[in-house]
Amino acid sequence: MAGLATAPFAIYHFNRFALYGLAANLIAVPITALWIMPWAVMSFLLMPFGLEALALTPMMWGVQVVIDAAQTVSHWPGAAIALPAMSTGALLMTAFGLLWMCLWQFRWRLFGSLGIAAGLATLLFYRAPDILIDGEGKLMAVRLVNGQYTVTSLRQKKYTRQVWLRRIGQSGATVRWPKQGEKSDDLRLSCGGYGCLYRARQHVVALVGHPGALIEDCFAPTVVISTVPVRQACAAPQRVIDRFDLWREGAHAIWLDENRVRVETVNGWRGFRPWVMRPDRHWTRERNWFGS
Repeated sequence: MAGLATAPFAIYHFNRFALYGLAANLIAVPITALWIMPWAVMSFLLMPFGLEALALTPMMWGVQVVIDAAQTVSHWPGAAIALPAMSTGALLMTAFGLLWMCLWQFRWRLFGSLGIAAGLATLLFYRAPDILIDGEGKLMAVRLVNGQYTVTSLRQKKYTRQVWLRRIGQSGATVRWPKQGEKSDDLRLSCGGYGCLYRARQHVVALVGHPGALIEDCFAPTVVISTVPVRQACAAPQRVIDRFDLWREGAHAIWLDENRVRVETVNGWRGFRPWVMRPDRHWTRERNWFGS
């Protein structure tokens, strides 16, 4: 019951639902209560005499048993289910439904199940961004027809990549980013010498990694995303996102709808508050996610 009650919060924060938590706790909880904690108390009693190692050593044995149990259970087939992101509103609906069922003692408490079902149902309608780019321009991901992301690098920004993939319920980057002169299997993404073109829902997005590509890409695509500064006027695109935009606003998420382009940024969500860090005007580093 405790695992089910905390499951919505685990899904919200970690995008994972553990199926075998009970099996792991059957080992971890007794070992912690009957072995680890008594030795921990004993170590404090022995610490003034410099003898805490006599208690910490057997305590370490118990901690290792808990770690081994967690690792064993986590490697069982289907130990956890990866789920897409849950919105804050969905979490509030689910939590309200759980509270309603717990606080009331009459039959109408069952109406709380509607809030739980409504909150969890939002997972079915989650739509991941079509394009993601981090605030330094070192990592980019685009969504393919099968819903999977392909990323520009498997070596840089590993934590950022893991968070992006986890948010859509994808365990790892299984689709390789096309090399120069190649296209993705679904033909959405094609790459040339200075960048790539991404096509989705009648939109063409230029992913620029070199100033030379701007001569052509500034007049054909509907969106231009450049890891280098755009110092010329681009007439055709609905939106131009360049190095300075990434510097000022942080990471960008882009949705390509049928008739418009929707963009969300990190600093756009944070707002103008005293505790929100803003870029230094003297920040001049330039990095490129196309091979650098």
